[in-house]
Formats: sequence, C-alpha cells, structure tokens
Amino acid sequence: MKGKTGAVEWYRDTMGLRNVGIGLVTKATNDRTLPSYKISGAIWYSTVDLYNFVQGMRRTA
Repeated sequence: MKGKTGAVEWYRDTMGLRNVGIGLVTKATNDRTLPSYKISGAIWYSTVDLYNFVQGMRRTA
C-alpha cells in the first residue's frame, strides 16, 4: 500500500475496520511499531505487516 492514506483505506475497505484512522497509522509508523519502507520518497506498507500490526493490537477476552 502506498502512503498512510492507502494503509487506512486498506484497513477500511479490505479488513472492514472503520475505527482505524490516519492518526493511528502515523503514530505507529513514527514509533516503528508498524513497519514501513521508504521508496523514492514515498512510504510503502506491506499488507502482511498491516495485518500483523492490527492482530498485535487484539485483546484477549
């Protein structure tokens, strides 16, 4: 996914997670809990990394 907005759109469209916003993606990118790659000046995210990040946020019942 290209860019933070692309990551948010992926969460909303593919995963159906409406509560994931640009603030969460920005914070997680900045503190490096969400892996990202800078290629030609653009930030890119792997869908596997996006999935693993949101699974890591899961709480147990």
